Amino acid sequence: MNNNMRNLTINTRVKLAAIAITWAMVLPAQAGLIAVEQAYEITTAQVERWPLGETGTLVLRSCNSCESVALRVDLATHYRLGMSGANITRAELVRMQATLNDREGTRVYVFYRPESGVATRVILDIEIE
Repeated sequence: MNNNMRNLTINTRVKLAAIAITWAMVLPAQAGLIAVEQAYEITTAQVERWPLGETGTLVLRSCNSCESVALRVDLATHYRLGMSGANITRAELVRMQATLNDREGTRVYVFYRPESGVATRVILDIEIE
């Protein structure tokens, strides 16, 4: 084997070793992923209790046979109409959902931090006409 072929083989081995080292460093990091936020996708009928104040509790049932889940809301909780809508107040969201009780299937997305049980965002998925 001439010197050019030997150098090519060595270069290929070095590159493969670098790729293997990179993968060895990346794979353990992926195994340690932590869910920072989770979400419930439900309908307005599955919300058993809307929060009564700026701080309080939102109670929902994610399925008919599921246990009720209570999530705290606080002053940092954001409320929206529509996925790309502007933030609104909790009172505006509750007032709007009350007018929709007859409209079947209106979606509510509740994002929360699993370690604390605090809702970060509550989105009533409707379009404003």
